Amino acid sequence: KSYRLTNFSGESLSISDVWNATDPLLKPVTAASKSAAPGATQKQSPFTAGTGDCAAPKLLSMAASQGLIPTGLAEVWFGAPSVSPVPSAKHQRLMARIARSNPAGRPHVMTRVKVNRAEGNFYPCCEKCVRIIGWQLCGL
Repeated sequence: KSYRLTNFSGESLSISDVWNATDPLLKPVTAASKSAAPGATQKQSPFTAGTGDCAAPKLLSMAASQGLIPTGLAEVWFGAPSVSPVPSAKHQRLMARIARSNPAGRPHVMTRVKVNRAEGNFYPCCEKCVRIIGWQLCGL
């Protein structure tokens, strides 16, 4: 079950409906269009796990539902650094060789990591939430 978000136009939709409403390849989904066409199906674009877990969509939704107007928003990372495994060139060659010889086999060790976010730094909205926040700001 996904969160329900409210925008500044007063619409309230689930994150999956907001995600599909903001997909440029799909016809927009609104609360009215969902009830107007019972039984109609529409192709749904998959949204990834964690979409809407950031503070910004939750804060904007609460502000919209309380009639508050945001004047700014900043996100700061707190906690352990967020890291991504980065395979070295040697590791990439090894993965390619294993994939050719055994498609099911995978090496399990990464040799380096990339720090994505460090504690105390300001960061822009994540790519997953950009689509959501654009919809949420409608009505301002």
